[in-house]
Amino acid sequence: MGEYDLELNAATHLALQVGAVMERHYGNLSGQVEMKGRRDWCTKADTESDRLIQEGLRARFPDDDIVSEESDPLDRGKDRKWIIDPLDGTWAFTRGFPLDV
Repeated sequence: MGEYDLELNAATHLALQVGAVMERHYGNLSGQVEMKGRRDWCTKADTESDRLIQEGLRARFPDDDIVSEESDPLDRGKDRKWIIDPLDGTWAFTRGFPLDV
């Protein structure tokens, strides 16, 4: 077993769950987009995915810090931090552009 297999397995499991959230919201964002700033969008898919990831990481790695684009960081000065951006490409997502382009 590799040094980071536990973390990789957790991240993979959470990524698959988040993929299902994104798929459910893709093309169905009416009323679900809010502006955080000029050219900075946040969708329900972002916040729902962020919550899912953070809950999953806290359950498995309670001593790790979490820094997320969508919520206040949990930064207690720990050596290990998870950096989260649930949906990189929100602008394209809100317009229905493929995310793999």
